[in-house]
Amino acid sequence: MTFIIEKLLALADRGSDFLHTFATCVCIPLLAAIVTADVIMRYLFNAPFDWSIEFNETLLTLILFGSLPFTTKVNGHIRMELLYRHFQGGLKRIATALWAASGLFFSVLLAVRTANEIPFLIKINKNTEYLGIPVWTLRGFVSLCAVLMALYFLHLLFFGIRKTGDEETWEEQIAEGEK
Repeated sequence: MTFIIEKLLALADRGSDFLHTFATCVCIPLLAAIVTADVIMRYLFNAPFDWSIEFNETLLTLILFGSLPFTTKVNGHIRMELLYRHFQGGLKRIATALWAASGLFFSVLLAVRTANEIPFLIKINKNTEYLGIPVWTLRGFVSLCAVLMALYFLHLLFFGIRKTGDEETWEEQIAEGEK
């Protein structure tokens, strides 16, 4: 069973690393370029791009949801560090478990909700207005990212509530890039 979990997490790691790299190295520069070009066209030539707002919304979706699994993997989410860093032992494990359970709940809810919309969107052939991007692909992307986050939270939930046998917690190992 541990072998399967390790392989699944290795696959999730590669996926989340790819999505994060794509979001930061492709989508953010592209977003900056499109916004700059649109502003120049709008204010200098009075000819804005009709499709730029829709394109920027799509890029923002890719950036946000493409980076969420990676942020979850490296423990980059915001929490009450003022309190959390003072917890020790069992109290810290309980706080981690509660945090992981709430993240798991949100991730599963997001994955199920967006995945449930996909068949209907395919059936009605819903596309974006200017670019003609099938909306189901964007919902599928969000659902995939939510599944990756759920895997990380699930692993944290079960690993975070049992003793590791050493001083470093799983979260500290993740933050250091050891896991």
